[in-house]
Amino acid sequence: YLVAQLVMLKKNQGFHMNASIEKYIKDGKYQKFNNNSGGVWLDLPYSEILQAFSHFSWVYSNYRHLVVDVQGWVIGKKIILTDPVVHARKNLLGFGRTNMGEEGIKFFMDSHECGETCKKLGLDNDSFFDKFPSVFRVELANQEKDRLERKKICEEILKTRKKNNNNNYN
Repeated sequence: YLVAQLVMLKKNQGFHMNASIEKYIKDGKYQKFNNNSGGVWLDLPYSEILQAFSHFSWVYSNYRHLVVDVQGWVIGKKIILTDPVVHARKNLLGFGRTNMGEEGIKFFMDSHECGETCKKLGLDNDSFFDKFPSVFRVELANQEKDRLERKKICEEILKTRKKNNNNNYN
């Protein structure tokens, strides 16, 4: 990861603003491999390895922290990562505004499928669920059921509108 520095910008009359700055990278191609709300881009080079890195961060931290929003520059076979997000089960204020806590961890768990790297590291999807109470697993199942129900309702509405030639979605 790039090393970031925190700077305080002062203006007259006491107004100030904090900013984080990093070294400018002009080479390579900027890529985003996952985000803090469950988005995953598996079709990118190195993505499978970096998804395993997120999973590894969860296990290595003893199921307390999950590093996501994995992004940075790919320069040949080198990857320079920047601007991570840490979701924490506790201490929500300790990692900034982007820390979504257990909700963010759920988002990642929902989208993550272990690949070859996870297997080589001895990680599996069960390691997510083992560290949450069974209530959490039931909640995830109910969320999926609700999502499928909403999808079904939307499909019915679109089908009815198409049948009635009503393309007004207001």
